[in-house]
Amino acid sequence: MRIYYPRIDKARWLLAYLILIIHFRPLSGFNPTVDFASAQVVARIAVPFYFMATGFFMDYDQKDKVKAWLKNILKLTLLWSLIYLPFRIQAYLNGKANILMDIVHLGVHVHLWYLPASILAVLLLGFLIKHVKIKTILLMGFMLYFIGLFGDAYYGFSHMIGIENLVDDYLYVFETTRNGLFFGLFFVSLGYSFRTHPLNIKSNYKLGGFIIGFILMFVEMLSLENAGIPIEYNMYLSIIPTVYFLFSLCMEKTSTEKNKSYKDLGTFIYFSHFIVLYLSIGLFMLFKLEWIFYNNLFRFFYVAIVSTLLGQYSQKRKLKRLHQST
Repeated sequence: MRIYYPRIDKARWLLAYLILIIHFRPLSGFNPTVDFASAQVVARIAVPFYFMATGFFMDYDQKDKVKAWLKNILKLTLLWSLIYLPFRIQAYLNGKANILMDIVHLGVHVHLWYLPASILAVLLLGFLIKHVKIKTILLMGFMLYFIGLFGDAYYGFSHMIGIENLVDDYLYVFETTRNGLFFGLFFVSLGYSFRTHPLNIKSNYKLGGFIIGFILMFVEMLSLENAGIPIEYNMYLSIIPTVYFLFSLCMEKTSTEKNKSYKDLGTFIYFSHFIVLYLSIGLFMLFKLEWIFYNNLFRFFYVAIVSTLLGQYSQKRKLKRLHQST
């Protein structure tokens, strides 16, 4: 009997809205500290959690399932890249972007980097588990993650320890360490490790670990920000225990019934929110109402609501087609 984890799927749905907070900064008009805390601290747990979920559900013992996952994510990459391609063509024509780099590394749009990063992390983990133990992979992944910190939230320290030229040369070519090698591999491996080494402690201890981790995230990021250290806000140390304990909490409730609605809805919201924004602004321009979108709070709620409704409509259409074919 197959076991399902409804809390993980619900978490992936809810965390999609945190991605919108990162991109739209809804609280920027209220208070700079609150805005920073929401977008650069609270919301940053989303992507590591997604990576962990990918690793947790990746069964390398069943090659057909791994191939099916790769086939599905390649389809997603092609689909959403084609959807967002018109908004990137001008950058290609002006020589400000490289289409090959986008496809294999950065993504055609700012949020699509997650797709090539996931593919690379999953392939790397699949190769490594054939040769070394998961504990060794986690150590390797953490070492790569630690290196990646200097191209992200710990960038300022690279100047303090004399490696700024090396880091800057890397960033000049690849632009970011937010990728499958320095970011994705560790969290995908961490998620995979839960398949055989789950955290067997009481729920209240897991909750306590999550809360402490969250507090440390605020302390770490506010300290780094005040010192002018970060160049990006994707990777920092305290996010590791925070997401680790959160994922462990989400694993506690299981079910024998399959329900992909939350997962699919979260996926749709994640990938569609920018296209919803762009098309809506174009529509509102016809009525000279595009100024409404100048307000970040309105922009956030509008895109969140419309993306959710479109996602639910898409699910209903999918279910209807499924019923008609049976």
